[in-house]
Amino acid sequence: MNLSTDWVKYYSSPIGFAHITRWLSARKILRLISKYIDQSGQIEICELGGANSCFMLPLCAGLDVSHYHVIDNCDYGLKLLSDKEPSSGTLVSSQNSDVIGYSSWSRNSFDLVISVGLIEHFDKDGTRNAIAAHFSQVREHGLVLITFPTPTRIYCFFRSFLESIGKWKFHDERPLSQEEVYKCCKEHGTVIHQSLNYGAVFTQGYILVKSFSGTK
Repeated sequence: MNLSTDWVKYYSSPIGFAHITRWLSARKILRLISKYIDQSGQIEICELGGANSCFMLPLCAGLDVSHYHVIDNCDYGLKLLSDKEPSSGTLVSSQNSDVIGYSSWSRNSFDLVISVGLIEHFDKDGTRNAIAAHFSQVREHGLVLITFPTPTRIYCFFRSFLESIGKWKFHDERPLSQEEVYKCCKEHGTVIHQSLNYGAVFTQGYILVKSFSGTK
């Protein structure tokens, strides 16, 4: 039987060292965005799979964000998100929706669409659809940043260890090669950055794409 990730349980009790890996990831994400995005005015950000987002506050603190929108289908996580208040006074909004059902969403024009650890929770077709969902929300020539676990030796070692002691929580996680993600992304835009983040322990691939246009 294939198990799914229990997101309510995850948000209630994240892995002990998660605060360190999140801090490292937030720094890398902010550096990337600051390097490539036009900061001549305020920007609007959409995060997919960002219930109880641990990246909203550092991004709003480091950038001039007028609107931060989160789309996720975990009601519990979205309620936790509502308790977070960016000190910048950024408008925060949320939408309870499944990323695979993005075809029913209203087309949007965010300057930046991001996801951190989302697209690996689907089979191959689902991952392709989840990637396409990002580009349904970004404006023409806007940026899409996607991070995902990739099966390096260190990833495989730590995952096997946690599985052996019954502490692995992401039962439906499918670590992705950069090639698979790149092939899907290049259908929608120009890839301008690719890298690996070993500081996250469970090695994360990063890909940043400049959109050709909005929804195809």
